[in-house]
Amino acid sequence: MRKRIINLLLAFITCMSMCMTVTPLYAADESEFKVKIANENGDEYDVDFKIISETDKTVQLGTGYLSEANKSFSGDLVIPETVTHNDENYNVIAIAEYAFDTNTKITSVKGDSIKEVGYKSFSKCGNLTSVHLPEATTIRDSAFSENGLTLVDFPQAKKIEVYAFQDCGDLTFVNLPQVTTIDQNAFVSCVNLEVINIPKAIEIGYNTFDGNSSLKVMVLGITKDVSYQFGLLKVYPKSIYLPKDSGLDDIKFGSDQYLANKLAGEDGKILNYSLNVTNPSNIEKERGKSAELTVVANVESDIDEKWLSKDISYQWQKNVEGSWTNLKDETAVTLKIDNLKGGDVGKYRCMITPIDYIGLEKASGEAEVTIAAITPEVGDSKVTGIEENKSYSKGSIIEFTVNGAGMDNTSPIEGDLRYVPKSWKVNPSGDFTDNYSVKLDTKDFKLGKHELQITFEQQKYESGVWENTGVDALTKSVSFVIGPKDIADTTIPNITSEKDLNDLVIKDGETVLVKDVDYTVKTEKKDTKVIVTVTGKGNYAGTVTREYTVSNENISDKKEQNTTLPITGDTSNIIFLSLGVVLSGCILSYTKKNKKISKI
Repeated sequence: MRKRIINLLLAFITCMSMCMTVTPLYAADESEFKVKIANENGDEYDVDFKIISETDKTVQLGTGYLSEANKSFSGDLVIPETVTHNDENYNVIAIAEYAFDTNTKITSVKGDSIKEVGYKSFSKCGNLTSVHLPEATTIRDSAFSENGLTLVDFPQAKKIEVYAFQDCGDLTFVNLPQVTTIDQNAFVSCVNLEVINIPKAIEIGYNTFDGNSSLKVMVLGITKDVSYQFGLLKVYPKSIYLPKDSGLDDIKFGSDQYLANKLAGEDGKILNYSLNVTNPSNIEKERGKSAELTVVANVESDIDEKWLSKDISYQWQKNVEGSWTNLKDETAVTLKIDNLKGGDVGKYRCMITPIDYIGLEKASGEAEVTIAAITPEVGDSKVTGIEENKSYSKGSIIEFTVNGAGMDNTSPIEGDLRYVPKSWKVNPSGDFTDNYSVKLDTKDFKLGKHELQITFEQQKYESGVWENTGVDALTKSVSFVIGPKDIADTTIPNITSEKDLNDLVIKDGETVLVKDVDYTVKTEKKDTKVIVTVTGKGNYAGTVTREYTVSNENISDKKEQNTTLPITGDTSNIIFLSLGVVLSGCILSYTKKNKKISKI
């Protein structure tokens, strides 16, 4: 019976075990992944990452727990700004808690995109001597405690949490120019710490610098009505550096109140520093000239330069519509403006920033750059295309253009004047169009001297636009002469015969010229040629010649004075003459006196 019961129990257990599902100790987190990162020697290591936000595509380095993969990394770590996972790119913005905790092989860390350093992320990293995280704003609890750092320099950090740098025995210099809050014990027992630069700190917790027996310099940015609670310091700094005229009343150490002159202890002293600035001067120059604005600045300080440099950076600004705007690449003590134009007019200043004395930055006084207004005379206006006292042929087209004085001012400033062509008058008259050009037809002009008068209206540049001043009786004159038109510029047809000569018609365009009014004609006969000379008259001048050839029949007319006919009644001679003409084709001359026959 007992055996049967045992067999039933075994069968039941076997059945149950077959039906049970085995559950692992933990499930894989799909948000975690590894990325290979090489050190300075090219050795690759698997480094853990974890997704913070799929929406924002952000990740942190580390998973939030102690990682054997990260613990094995050796050498210099350069954190990438982006990593790829499942074909998606993610921005690396944080270092997780415990990310490299107790890693004694890592020697340095660099990461330009890191904003936050997590709890104990580099705690007890004994060989970590250098950290460069320029964008980190928050350093969490114990992030760098008990490691080998010699320098703490976080230019953007705003908050340092408790024990962040506790027991960093090799640490000598702390530079936290933007930090406003330092929690208690943040730098406790940093026995070799000598210099602390915290010019913007307004909350300093208890025992923050307790046990720092080497502390020599503390730079504060204390202003009136602000006090610090340093806690129960066992070792006071030898020198406290305060901004000049800070208005310091007291600083509280635990429950005790210390006046400023007691702060440094019996062997210490209160030292001051300040920024002195000589402002640039106002400048007025002519347009097209160069202008220079110079600022003189220096840091006056009792602090030894081996601790804090007195170097200064400069940034010139211009007031643009009420806002101060940085001028690109203008970072010298002198601002030079070449080829002054209207757009350069305005107010300038220089932002002066001591590099190590954070909190002392200040703007110089304003300097104004002005340009003398352009006030040309109307007589400076230019008229092109028509020349003073030049003679133009009647009927010619004179095309002239007017450039008003000041019209070439492309960068006007307040108070500039210019003269805009308004109308013109000579024989006809008219108003100008936008191009200020006119084609003047002189066909109806009388011969002689004429005067072109151009009227301008005066404009002044005010409030960003050109406005009429109401002064428009301003003129400029150009004298010119209309002379006779060259007859050669008319249409004179070819002459090939006397008939053409008798039918001669000369035209000027569509106008028919009148003989003896507009021109005269003279002929001269030379051998077989007739030379015709047309001479301009009245509104026309000059001469034109034409010629044509005459036939033998026409030539006989020239000899009429040598030809005589037979005497009436001398019939014998007439018969003979007629016969001779028929037979010989000659013309005979018969003279009764000597009866001589001649061949002509």
